[in-house]
Amino acid sequence: MLKRQKISERKEVPPMKKKNALVQVKEIAQKSGVSQSTASIVLNGRGDQMRISKATQQKVWETARSMNYRPKTHDEDAGNFGAGIKRICILWNSKLTDDTMGRFFSGVANTIKKNELHLETSLALFDEGKLSAFKDVFTSGRYDGVFITSPADEDIKFLDSIEPNETQIVFINRNSTRYSCVYVDNVDVGKHCADLFFSRNYHSVGVIGSTKSRSPAIRRFGFLQECQRLGITCKKEWIQESPGDSISDGYRSGKQLLSQAELPEGLFILNDLQAVGVMIALKESGVDIPNQIKVLAYGSNDLFDLMTPKVASVDIVREVMAEHAITLLMTKLENNITYPISRVVVPEYKLEGSF
Repeated sequence: MLKRQKISERKEVPPMKKKNALVQVKEIAQKSGVSQSTASIVLNGRGDQMRISKATQQKVWETARSMNYRPKTHDEDAGNFGAGIKRICILWNSKLTDDTMGRFFSGVANTIKKNELHLETSLALFDEGKLSAFKDVFTSGRYDGVFITSPADEDIKFLDSIEPNETQIVFINRNSTRYSCVYVDNVDVGKHCADLFFSRNYHSVGVIGSTKSRSPAIRRFGFLQECQRLGITCKKEWIQESPGDSISDGYRSGKQLLSQAELPEGLFILNDLQAVGVMIALKESGVDIPNQIKVLAYGSNDLFDLMTPKVASVDIVREVMAEHAITLLMTKLENNITYPISRVVVPEYKLEGSF
């Protein structure tokens, strides 16, 4: 069951007018013999930019005029964020940590307040790979937009198999060319972390973390690829695959690494909770951090600031990611944009402490 949380307290908001405009664009597309995305692009004056042929653009506009289509004026779009209540469902991957969820929702609330938006949000947790359990969210027409955090390949295949009922879908923390998305370039992050070790003249590193999920697997790939390019040694025994993402998983992987005859100069940890476990294991074994081993973690956790030394991290500012997601969705809703839009979130590097 979806838990509904009403964000906006503003009363007597004007009725939403989005529905009729979207239906009209769809009808224009059908009569023109083009996709709804193509029709929307042309009607929003982006045909040349998106390299749609002149013939197709002319056909769309002729059809639109025959149907008495009237584009929005500037005045109608002015103050666009306040044009009626929008209903959004946030489908949250149950694998993600509570801390991550808290920071993301803090960003959602702050963005809504700052822009005086009229949003009603619902939250539901889904198990990775089992998004199909929420088919009605996409087909019922109940929601204007749906955020999906870290969908797996199986989840995307499910979305591809259905026809969402005029629902604007936005992926959070997953890249896509078919759906709008707000994401981190994990290959680039992994490469940059390798560059950071190299820039500090460290030439042997290890990696600890679970790669069962797509994002950390891609992150590790980018890291190891860049290490190879830079000539940084990363022995097989220094690459520890954790069974899960918990503190205890990180602790056990840390102990396994410490059993090796030779240790690397640095460690890259793929997950925040695992990083806490690794730090505990290293400290218990008397390792001097960062003088003997430097530790750099991906993610952020309140526990980082409580550890000695503080855990250096690549912080994906979830509040910023939430702001990008809300802004992107509202822009699409208010302008009837049906083609996908992507936004890349740049992480914040906090290199004090363990690095």
